[in-house]
Amino acid sequence: MLNSSATQRQRLIEAIQTLPDDVLVELTGYISYLQYRHCQPYEIRQYPISDKLATHYDSK
Repeated sequence: MLNSSATQRQRLIEAIQTLPDDVLVELTGYISYLQYRHCQPYEIRQYPISDKLATHYDSK
């Protein structure tokens, strides 16, 4: 039996595979944001996601 993390990863992969191609660009941007956020110090990560996403997408 797969562990919880592997199960979640597999479900995510399956969900991504069902998305239409035009959504993948947006998903890629969101994943990049999550990777960026993960690398930031804890103090910076305390801000709500909606504020950071608004700033991230407004800058494009």
